[in-house]
Amino acid sequence: MTTTGETLAALIESHGIDTIFGIPGVHTVELYRALAASGLRHVTPRHEQGAGLMAYGYWLASGRPAACALITGPGLTNAATAIAQAYSDSVAMLVVAGSNKTAELGLGGGRLHELPNQIALEREIAGEAHLLLDPNNLPEIMARAFAMFQAARPRPAVIEIPRDIFAQECTVSPQPWSTPVPPSPDPTAIARATEMLTQAERPVLLFGGGARFVADGSPTRLAERLDAPVIMSIAGKGLVPSSHPLSLGAPLTQAPARAFLAEADLVVAIGSELSETDFWPSKDEVIRLGDRLIRIDIEAAQLARSRRPDLAIVADAGAAIAALLNAVPQASRKGAERADAARRAINAGLDPQEAPRREALAAIRRAAPVDCFVSVDSTQIAYTGDYAFPCELPGCWHFPSGYGTLGTGLPTAVGAKLARPERPVMAIAGDGGLLFTLEELIVAVEHRLSIPIVLWNNRGYREIAEAMDGAGVQRVGVDFMIPDFQKLAEGYGATATVAPDLAGLETEIVEAFERPGPTLIEVSV
Repeated sequence: MTTTGETLAALIESHGIDTIFGIPGVHTVELYRALAASGLRHVTPRHEQGAGLMAYGYWLASGRPAACALITGPGLTNAATAIAQAYSDSVAMLVVAGSNKTAELGLGGGRLHELPNQIALEREIAGEAHLLLDPNNLPEIMARAFAMFQAARPRPAVIEIPRDIFAQECTVSPQPWSTPVPPSPDPTAIARATEMLTQAERPVLLFGGGARFVADGSPTRLAERLDAPVIMSIAGKGLVPSSHPLSLGAPLTQAPARAFLAEADLVVAIGSELSETDFWPSKDEVIRLGDRLIRIDIEAAQLARSRRPDLAIVADAGAAIAALLNAVPQASRKGAERADAARRAINAGLDPQEAPRREALAAIRRAAPVDCFVSVDSTQIAYTGDYAFPCELPGCWHFPSGYGTLGTGLPTAVGAKLARPERPVMAIAGDGGLLFTLEELIVAVEHRLSIPIVLWNNRGYREIAEAMDGAGVQRVGVDFMIPDFQKLAEGYGATATVAPDLAGLETEIVEAFERPGPTLIEVSV
């Protein structure tokens, strides 16, 4: 007899997933019976939020989904924040969530780990969520998840499976269904976009995270063809190299950059939500995206949110860029001169109080290889790095800007390194954020992952403390005891060191990349 658990494991493998993150429990024992006999690599985090954030990092580093195995109740709710972060950042992951027996669901009988309506929670944080009641529906449910992963806006998919269903017989073949390809743009819409671009005198390209896996250089070629300056969102950093004359990097949090966008006669936004967290304007600022706006997004509904476009195109970012390259003529618009003037205005307006952070980021940039995957947590140096850390390649700077989860830095880096062991990976975290997920350091130790972890230790929730100061609010809850991170890291079996100065920080990072296992590098602020 082939069980549901065995069919599920076979389906997961047949769809190309090779890694599953999870903490086993009594509700998923039958799934683990199947996993033990499968070819899947199982990684045990020390908290379910770590499982979700490792799967999150796995996708960001590779473009391939990983799976999570969670028990019912607290297993799912512990991971819910990570799943919601993945939803916000358009990250694919497959979540298998156990639940109580079919006959026990919804009765409120006080069963172990019982939730009144677990599927309702799952539907709030995932792009797809299904309560499996018939094992033979598994191939269809998996096909639905992978259709979303591969041909739509990628988001988490959750399959909830009651514990008795795991052991039931499943008679269907684990052969995967055919999955669709991402949508190409409508030729009529591309013709209209070409007309608008030909008429424009001051166009600006804006690339977002929806284009993060367009790594063939076509965003740069499109900018050069149009002779148009380029601005990227935080998630789109590196799609056009920071060193390119047309690139402004990712400065949308800076007022001069927003003013530059307002002065454009046409903005072409590709793969961006154009959300509040992309801009962080001052309280009363009205953001204007040029005289006209073209929006290109893989999700039709997104084109009717946040910003009204003059032309809306539903398409995969890479396909849309390729279509525009085939259609638009070569132009000469003094784009490099416009970009240089904007760059000088942005640099002139930078906050001098952030200068020490920019200097530290410059040291980190010198030490990190050009293709390094940098996973950053919510901390002051990361906020500065969102605009100040230069990237020559896409997918090298990852900040949880949308949902804003604290504690992402370390486990996201672990997942990234497990996905791409040949690629340099590092993490940057503050003392507050690191304490959310410090337990995942031991996973990096177990797997001998060479990850430098730069700890920006400003002894408390300094960003919130300064916000309280600015609002005239007495500080509460932001200044607290900070542990000895050196001893904590060593207790987990990691190497720990303190950077004495910026030169020392560079040296420590370079050495950490060569050391088997993680290295905590503490920077005292």
